[in-house]
Amino acid sequence: MSILTLKPIDVDNPPEGLVLDVSLRGIAIYWLASSEPAANRWQVQRVGFHAVSPTGEDISPRDADEQVRFVCAAYVLVACRHPIPSDAEVRYEVRW
Repeated sequence: MSILTLKPIDVDNPPEGLVLDVSLRGIAIYWLASSEPAANRWQVQRVGFHAVSPTGEDISPRDADEQVRFVCAAYVLVACRHPIPSDAEVRYEVRW
């Protein structure tokens, strides 16, 4: 049994082949199956803050704990709509 690990993206040194969306406001979930070469295109889905905030408002997370909850909720929303392989490397980016 494997454990899902969501890793933040270092915007100064993103993984090979990952192209950041600098116009993003919200959370981006990126994934790449481990069987794919890193040069292949990463998959990405964007989630607005309104979709993961408890009130449904377009507000950014207030602190680190709330950011973790927002990112986990964003992952669940993305995974419900798009098949993410269980062996995938999963990264996230939060932009205000």
